[in-house]
Amino acid sequence: MSRYFFLLILVVAIFLGCKRQPVIGDNSKVVVQPGRGIADICEVGMTLKQMQKATRDVTTHGVRDREWFWKRWNVSRHSLIQSLGAIAPIETDGKIETICFNVVKFDSEVTMKGLSITNPFRGKISDKLSFDRGPINRGEVESQFGRVDHVVTNLWDGVPIAIRGEPFLFQASDGSARIYYRHKGIDFEIESNIVTSFWIYAVRKPEAARGESGSSDL
Repeated sequence: MSRYFFLLILVVAIFLGCKRQPVIGDNSKVVVQPGRGIADICEVGMTLKQMQKATRDVTTHGVRDREWFWKRWNVSRHSLIQSLGAIAPIETDGKIETICFNVVKFDSEVTMKGLSITNPFRGKISDKLSFDRGPINRGEVESQFGRVDHVVTNLWDGVPIAIRGEPFLFQASDGSARIYYRHKGIDFEIESNIVTSFWIYAVRKPEAARGESGSSDL
């Protein structure tokens, strides 16, 4: 009898534990802060375990998920929060340093099993931009975050610009582009003049972007 009672208590505890972990049903009310993310839910500097405690729809994915277990060991992984349209690489210490919020549907099933966005982000970036009214174009981004005067086709050419604390646009050969506001802790992925996603990371002082050897991790 005591054994069945123990199992009942365990099931109830698990159930109540899940109940304490909410899932965001409407992300159009969510506000993302540049350089930070979403406080106490999906925030730069949080660990994977902390995010899993904050919302129960966090899943993890890796490039070798289709292979045998021992081939997945110690391979870089990404966390996915479907309710927020967010993907974040998991660092070796278990922390999150960059977060990508997708504002359009995204599917990387070919390269990473299960890593797809079916519920894009429709919330706000600070009090500047809101995605619940429709697509945001490059002009709207620049009007809120600052004009971009520098365009580079080699990412390394953007290093001295970032060190000066100025934004720049990287134009890729496939036609896509990315606007870097490194001094504000946010980048914007642009396709056909429309924002498809944005990246959040901690703000660093312009001189810190140079690194010890004069390089940068742009």
